[in-house]
Amino acid sequence: MKKFYLFLYLLISYQYANAQAGSLDPSFGVNGVEKIKYIPKGTLISEKGESYQIEVKNAYYTTTVKVYKYLSNGLPDNNFSTTGGTFPINLIYFGAIIENDGRIIVIGQAQYSSKKDDIGLVTFNTDGSLAGYSTINHAPPNKFLLHVSSKVS
Repeated sequence: MKKFYLFLYLLISYQYANAQAGSLDPSFGVNGVEKIKYIPKGTLISEKGESYQIEVKNAYYTTTVKVYKYLSNGLPDNNFSTTGGTFPINLIYFGAIIENDGRIIVIGQAQYSSKKDDIGLVTFNTDGSLAGYSTINHAPPNKFLLHVSSKVS
């Protein structure tokens, strides 16, 4: 019986290993692959096919937010600033949007050490530089996000 289960396991493993149909596009990234050094919280795709990866790192009531831009061919945009910003809150990521003028807004729940929760907004310019940071006191997240999405669409 053990041999049967071993055979079944090997058969399924072989099928999964060889079931990847297709090939990589060598014009994308480097030989079809582009590696990233972090796990993004969110991804935005512009109308031009450029993608933006949102990175949010939380430490003890300190949050660092960065945006990385990848061109439509998958390579990083070296002209785009990835400095980001660090803020004195814990930002729990809700989402991000691209405004009509190309600026990026990252939205989340801002938690302070005083256990007070607000809505946090981090705005980036079209070149990736930090445009600003603000909080909205005691705003219900679901109503605020509906308001933002109706204004930006």
